Amino acid sequence: MYRRGEAKFPLDTIWLLAAAIDATPAHLFRLALEQHWPGFGEEMVLAFGAIATPAEEGLLLRPWREATNNNDPRPIPELERAIARMIVEVRTIELPHH
Repeated sequence: MYRRGEAKFPLDTIWLLAAAIDATPAHLFRLALEQHWPGFGEEMVLAFGAIATPAEEGLLLRPWREATNNNDPRPIPELERAIARMIVEVRTIELPHH
């Protein structure tokens, strides 16, 4: 029921669930807050600041979350190699400075 969004996950048990499924508590908490209060993520950014710049959010985080379906995948060799290749390629691009 939680996976299908039919029931809201109790916020006070996020840390237990995270430990049980070997997930990041902060990631699960963010998802749970968004489930309980849609749009609350924006309020969190206003209150506590963003963890990434708008460019990082648009270039990296949003596509990553879409590609992983908002899961928090464990580092596996194939994923680490793919990210390493991307970083090597980015280093070859002359990036504009702000």
